[in-house]
Amino acid sequence: MLLLRQTVSLLILLPTTISFKLDFQIHQVQHDKSLAKRDVTAPFRLDKNVYLTQLELGSNHDRVTVSLDTGSPDLWVMSKSAQCFNVSDFHTLSRPHIPELFDDLDSQYSCTANGTFDYQASATFQEKKVEPDFRAGFADGSAATGIWGVDDVHLGGDVTLRELKFGIANASSIDVGILGLGPQPENERGFVALLKEQGVINRTMYSIYMNSSSGSIVFGSELDESKYAAGQMATASMDQNVGVDVSEVSIDGRTVSAGEKVKVLFDTGSTFSTMPHDWIKILGESLNGTYDEDQMAYQVSCEMEHDAKNFTFKIDSEPEMSLPIRNLIVRAGGGTSCYLGIMDESLIGGAIFGADILQHFYTVYDLQEEELSIAPLKLGASASSDAGSGASSSTGSGATESSRSHSGASATLRVYCISMIPLSIYIFFIY
Repeated sequence: MLLLRQTVSLLILLPTTISFKLDFQIHQVQHDKSLAKRDVTAPFRLDKNVYLTQLELGSNHDRVTVSLDTGSPDLWVMSKSAQCFNVSDFHTLSRPHIPELFDDLDSQYSCTANGTFDYQASATFQEKKVEPDFRAGFADGSAATGIWGVDDVHLGGDVTLRELKFGIANASSIDVGILGLGPQPENERGFVALLKEQGVINRTMYSIYMNSSSGSIVFGSELDESKYAAGQMATASMDQNVGVDVSEVSIDGRTVSAGEKVKVLFDTGSTFSTMPHDWIKILGESLNGTYDEDQMAYQVSCEMEHDAKNFTFKIDSEPEMSLPIRNLIVRAGGGTSCYLGIMDESLIGGAIFGADILQHFYTVYDLQEEELSIAPLKLGASASSDAGSGASSSTGSGATESSRSHSGASATLRVYCISMIPLSIYIFFIY
């Protein structure tokens, strides 16, 4: 396993536009695998880019590393006594078969390698007796179980979130804990809500910029206008699974979605996007692809990595969004084979626009108004601007470009795995 690290920073906007920085790391992990396709014998290299941050928990400031995920609602970490399992040994009841092309789990990686929390030694920890006990399950079948607790979470500097409820896993087939930023069930207080409640930010909202190698997240009501194209932001109602209605999907003018609206989750915690089978079929055929039954994906000529066709879609409002379809082409077979890297939604039970699509857009999650906004990235945008320059506050609802802007240093966050679809979609048992 090859592990590359780069240190970057997180910016949390205070109501007075004072910035708070917390270091993040980008971990780039590479795994060797072999394709099941009979006429391909060479291994291929699958790169998994992981956006991680370090938190300190409890009175002893136990340091843990967690993956940031907009599609999950809760923080959870590994306990000091956590038992680590392979997915084949510890998984959800309805574990699907994920083709090798899309499978990026590392069965050799210990679930405790990113740090653990010794909750029994924390003087500020309180176990929270709620039903059911902590259980996390993801669409690839990986799972974790444990207890719920309440304790302090130290973010660095002098910022501490007091009495945050989070899960502590005693058994896990997932290799890293999760800092979920998704909407919370009614009467629950998650990470973002607690930031606002305790006066760290002025609105339960955050915006994310990401590209293929770096990214940033800003908590609070201000947007970074240096990252997105002015006048091209669209806004839509967002449900509790960070899903919005997507319509008018096309590729170079050829209709893909046939006028229908499909609920799509905008999930940074997913490496690959998933779409309805009919969409994938039209996209694959438009690239002169051939369907591979083993990989459940369209194999295409590697010349498509230079194709000029655009994948286009709309959310509830104008304008339409587009990205080059070549950015959804992935290599396999030792780099000699190419596929349209979109997973069939039937494998996991829902459509997702993951990091492969979202890295081309500036995305705003307004949990307070239950809205999601998206805009194309500005050419030449980078993850590190000077903190505090040109910041202005907002008082209105929705992500209106004229009412708020920010240009500042921010958190570099990166996707963790393909399977972080919200647990609320699934009813499962672990065995």
